[in-house]
Amino acid sequence: MWDSGSIFSVYPWGFKGALGKVKEEFQGRRQHDSHEFLITLMDALHEELNIRQRKPYIESPDFRKDTKRVNDEFWANFLRRNWSFMVFVFYGQMKSLLTCQVC
Repeated sequence: MWDSGSIFSVYPWGFKGALGKVKEEFQGRRQHDSHEFLITLMDALHEELNIRQRKPYIESPDFRKDTKRVNDEFWANFLRRNWSFMVFVFYGQMKSLLTCQVC
């Protein structure tokens, strides 16, 4: 955002430099993918805001169970390790179903 020297101009160099301290791949002045930058920023914010300090190992549920129950168990396990503002605003669970058109 540029506005001909106005006091409301934003220069992102400091912001990018701060993110470069978190992920060294963003150091310097090379061009980066904006999606990768956003994902890295959101992940860094999540890790800073995450109140789950101890993240226990949790085995994945059995896929042969009822789908709804497996989905609920995956989400509950995720929340046992991740609890932040970022999770509640930006994270979600997606279901994909693949069917064979031949059989």
